[in-house]
Amino acid sequence: MGRYHSAAPSVGLPGVDDALRALTAAGNKDGLANGYSRAVVDPRLSGRGRGVGDGQILDAVVASDEVAAGRPAPHVIHRLMELTGVCDVRRVLAAGDTVNDLAAARNAGVVAAGVRTGELHRADIDVHPHIHVLGGVRDIPGLLKIS
Repeated sequence: MGRYHSAAPSVGLPGVDDALRALTAAGNKDGLANGYSRAVVDPRLSGRGRGVGDGQILDAVVASDEVAAGRPAPHVIHRLMELTGVCDVRRVLAAGDTVNDLAAARNAGVVAAGVRTGELHRADIDVHPHIHVLGGVRDIPGLLKIS
């Protein structure tokens, strides 16, 4: 799988980097809980990084092979909380565009937001527990009233 992903260039979705920068500037911790292995994740991040600084805009990244079980288990989200020093699940928003993303958020006890940039459409999102439905990650600052 790693060979396929390294051959396919990563293209960021419009507005994601700007949204992450706005969230960071407002004092939020931003992380990526990924369903792929570290060997697949790192090349696709293309400078977004494992920590803030030197142009990197994520505070932490957790890959599925770094925890006991991947999504829908809550472990990747809880590990991100550990790495970023967040203790209260009520202060965590997990935005995801797959059924497993929403299930992991529910299992982690965090606020879930369905994002319509992947395999899920509004009708798909509505059958899973979630609090918000977003057009994309770029909409998170608006949801949190961050400009």
